[in-house]
Amino acid sequence: MSSRNLRNLSQIRQTPTVAQYQREQSSIQRRSVLLRRLAQLQARPVRLTTQSQPQREMSQPASGFKRQLWIQQQGQCFYCEGPLLPRYHVDHIHPKSKGGPNHVDNYCLACQPCNHAKRDRPAVDFLTSLLQHGIV
Repeated sequence: MSSRNLRNLSQIRQTPTVAQYQREQSSIQRRSVLLRRLAQLQARPVRLTTQSQPQREMSQPASGFKRQLWIQQQGQCFYCEGPLLPRYHVDHIHPKSKGGPNHVDNYCLACQPCNHAKRDRPAVDFLTSLLQHGIV
């Protein structure tokens, strides 16, 4: 092969493929989803519970409340905006173990992988860690 053909071949290899463009576009969309969620969370007031405040105990929100969250989130995971079916979890945005209340404003629906990855971290910390580690 001539040196000219080799230069052309190296230029072709350096040219991004359609699949690479699609992966980049998908990554950009996921980042924008996370940034939008972070902005929403930062706009929400966080009311931490203290031991002196009376707290209404309930294990999960009522089924009507789940339906309301489902409609509000349009059947999408709060964190990744993926579909919630077939299994989803009701998640505390600010974990109960960290003083988060059992209040309507502190619940969201999350897909099983996101909820398991989040564990007992506040949603802002979880989304920030995804961005910092380049997972999205």
